[in-house]
Amino acid sequence: MQKIKQLLPGLGICLAISIPAWLLGKLLPVVGGAVFSILIGMVIALFWSPKDAFKPGVTFVSKKVLQAAVVLLGFGLNRQTVPAHHPVHHLDLAADRLSAAQAAAH
Repeated sequence: MQKIKQLLPGLGICLAISIPAWLLGKLLPVVGGAVFSILIGMVIALFWSPKDAFKPGVTFVSKKVLQAAVVLLGFGLNRQTVPAHHPVHHLDLAADRLSAAQAAAH
């Protein structure tokens, strides 16, 4: 129970980022909410460093949830996006998404 209480403030911040990112992902489904979350998080990280109360939750989301999102993003890319695009463009799209995910992970 103590571990969950430590995670809550950081999880709340990440949830506040994920809701607008999800909405943007609905507007631009080719990009997706996960990519918008990564990009918003990167921009916020330029201006704000989480205080000690937020670090456990932000760290958990950036390690565990981000990894799961990248895997699911790959599944979604293969299942939905690639067949809808011309074969020449699917490699560019995959490279863009992978680059954004790797940049956010490091």
